Formats: sequence, C-alpha cells, structure tokens
Amino acid sequence: MEQVMLLGFLSICALEDLLKKQMHLFYIIGFALLGIGIQIYEGRLELEKILLASLLGVVVCILGKFSDERVGIGDGAMLITTGIYLGFWENTLVFWLASMGAALVGMLLYIIFRKPSYYRIPFAPFLLGAYLLVLMIGEGGIV
Repeated sequence: MEQVMLLGFLSICALEDLLKKQMHLFYIIGFALLGIGIQIYEGRLELEKILLASLLGVVVCILGKFSDERVGIGDGAMLITTGIYLGFWENTLVFWLASMGAALVGMLLYIIFRKPSYYRIPFAPFLLGAYLLVLMIGEGGIV
C-alpha cells in the first residue's frame, strides 16, 4: 500500500515539475502527514528514524536556500517525504540514483544540445525513475 502511495506522490510531483517547474507544498505536506499517520496506525512510528530518514531532504533544502535555488527547495521537501516512507538508506539510494540520472541527462543536454551549464532540469522525474528502478530491483537486488 505504501509503495503505491509513494508512487502516486512521486508521479504527481514529477508531472507538476515537468509542466510547471515547481511543486505545490500542499501535496508534499499531505503525503508526509499521510505517511506519518500510516506509521502511527501500524504502531511502528519511531521519531528518531523519521528524523534520520528526513535528514537528507533537510540538507537539500538548506543547499537550495544557499544556492539561489539551483537545487530546488521543493526537491528537498520531496526527499523529506520519501524519507518518511522509505527510511534513511533506501531514501539515500533513490536520491543517489536520481542524481546520477540527472547528471547524465545534464551532460547530454550540455554536450549534444549546447544548453548552458545553468540550464535547469526538473528533478522530480528523476526521483520517480529512481524509485521505479528500486522497486524493479526489489528484494533480490540491492535493496
């Protein structure tokens, strides 16, 4: 159930990021609260684990603030939410895979299509793709 919800969340954010190059905080906060609610309902809410899992997103938000939003604060907020659902290590893996995908596409845009180095590409679709890859690898792979 949580996988389907996280897939829906990432799909909404990816679509918004592609079309508008921004995401509504309403969705992000809603899915974060829903994830915490599920953990409370299932009796597995551990505040320390949620804080640790969300740490990556907090760091990305801080980077966004100090980089004139070259790294989007919305991306950091998304990582806070995915951390609630995935935990620290799986969230870190999804972030790393998404970053590698975005770096590859960024290099292709720069080299082949002559886009300037400051050209912005939406990151949420890469998070969605990375999460799908992690789901496909599944229990028999690295997760």
